[in-house]
Amino acid sequence: HDYVFDVMPLGKYDAWIFGYKGLYHLMNTEIEPIELPKGFPTHTRFYGYQRDKAKNIWIGTTAGVLKYRDGEFKQLTMKNGLVDNNIWKIIQDREGNMWFGSKSNGVSKLNSERFKIYKSDEDIPYPAVNAVFRDSKNRVWLGTRGGIAIWDGLGRQFVKEKDGLSSEVISDFDEDANGTIYIGTDYGVTTYQEGKFTEYIAEKTDLNDCRDVLVDGSTIWLGTKTGPAVFEQGRISQPYNALAFPQYVFDAVRKGNDIWFGYDDGVLKFDGERFVQLTAK
Repeated sequence: HDYVFDVMPLGKYDAWIFGYKGLYHLMNTEIEPIELPKGFPTHTRFYGYQRDKAKNIWIGTTAGVLKYRDGEFKQLTMKNGLVDNNIWKIIQDREGNMWFGSKSNGVSKLNSERFKIYKSDEDIPYPAVNAVFRDSKNRVWLGTRGGIAIWDGLGRQFVKEKDGLSSEVISDFDEDANGTIYIGTDYGVTTYQEGKFTEYIAEKTDLNDCRDVLVDGSTIWLGTKTGPAVFEQGRISQPYNALAFPQYVFDAVRKGNDIWFGYDDGVLKFDGERFVQLTAK
């Protein structure tokens, strides 16, 4: 598998690649594995990263979390207090706490060097956490395979299909400058605005399986089952020049004038006019 779950662009043709087969450095057309700590498990999947305020890079993997700083990696696992070793999503909240969403067992919050675990029915609606997000009001959104938990510091609010979600299988969140939150699910997109959830379903069924959401100014990019798509004026559609890449898109991120997409056949770049697949020699 050449699945790329996330991309950390560093320059025009320079990026770290987080994938099914490992962690790699892409430079121009050369791709090299990044050296990991001695004894780190082979065949580890690398799901993604989060930079914190202190410039540390936190990486979610199937072997726990790697913390990268000054050229060195430190591994954190369940032995250190992590809720699970299969970590899919990571964020930092306004207070500096790190949040780690696991694929099957809840979420961990790291305050300084101490973990707190949340996995009860009172904390989250379902133990598989696909998405963790902090909004502009410092609320933490936990997207699971059974709905959303919104933590506002005072309590928890659970959100289900009956509340307006297009599906309870949540994959990603992002927010625009007006405070509208876009929620990617396995059946369409849901928006949250002024306390109201509104669902949007694409006419083309495969575009409804949405794995990623990127707010890019006035454009809302979606990573779907059949490639990059956009959400505009309540409609989900696909740019004609994206039709040549009909595979799952797991992540989209802007760097400078380009948008990078991690998908299940490597990496795509979009310069505003065309998509280019980056391949290694």
